[in-house]
Amino acid sequence: MSDSELWEVCRKYGGNARMWVKKFVALLPEVEKRKLYKKHGFYSIYEFAAKVGGVGTRVVDEVLRLDKKLCDRPILRDQIAEIGWSKVNVIASVTTADNQVEMVSIAKTLNKSALESYVRDTKGIDANARSREATPGCKLQSVTFKIDKETQFLLKQYQRHLEKKYDEPIPLGKVLKTLLKKVQEPMKEPRPSIRQVVSRNPSVRTKYERSNGGKCAFPNCNKPYNHFHHPNRYALDHSHANIVPLCEEHHQIAHAGLIANEKSSPEEWILRDKMMPNFVDLKYQVYAARAGP
Repeated sequence: MSDSELWEVCRKYGGNARMWVKKFVALLPEVEKRKLYKKHGFYSIYEFAAKVGGVGTRVVDEVLRLDKKLCDRPILRDQIAEIGWSKVNVIASVTTADNQVEMVSIAKTLNKSALESYVRDTKGIDANARSREATPGCKLQSVTFKIDKETQFLLKQYQRHLEKKYDEPIPLGKVLKTLLKKVQEPMKEPRPSIRQVVSRNPSVRTKYERSNGGKCAFPNCNKPYNHFHHPNRYALDHSHANIVPLCEEHHQIAHAGLIANEKSSPEEWILRDKMMPNFVDLKYQVYAARAGP
């Protein structure tokens, strides 16, 4: 048996083992309710779980606790046997009777680490801000000032340009913010002649590595980046102009279609509570599932 064949067999058996453990622990609440373990000579549910399924005390406690906690969310509770108690435990705090189906779908798509990041980020975003897709943590203020007709025309023209570029409505406040950021950008030096060039220009990858300090660009994430993500999807737009460095978890979240305004600047990203992947994302998910852990 070659190394690759051995690896595949290990993955197959390990995957099957995890699947059957999930199904076994999902039965424990019913076993406890019927006191089935006593009928077969076991002193407690813990002894039953350890000797029959090789499951430890902590897992038994967590599964029994989840079963009681999710009595009003049966769809999510039933997923203990499918996606495992640990994933169910991650999303339990943000799942209601109304969004069970959507949250289960998200849990099936993301791995546990990405799911934890999604839940943590969701809790950190104000619900009202998310519903109106405003910048998280920012308080909007009304500002009134007078402008002449020419300035108004130019502002509207630039607004239409941004809306066409990002394919979404852009409020005037965001238009002004974009313009002000451009003013703060350092002026580009004149391009030197061929004779003056002593080293090639840094690549787009190098540019983003330097500007973001090697960290993920998702708001409040301090993990090192693992991927250069294309918000426009490279399969649709072969350009690296707007690539974003993301960690493994937030890269999964992006390809699950969970970022509402992905074409905006990363600091303005808003998480959805429902997946909306495009066909490129769906292909990526298939590829990621085949690649495995």
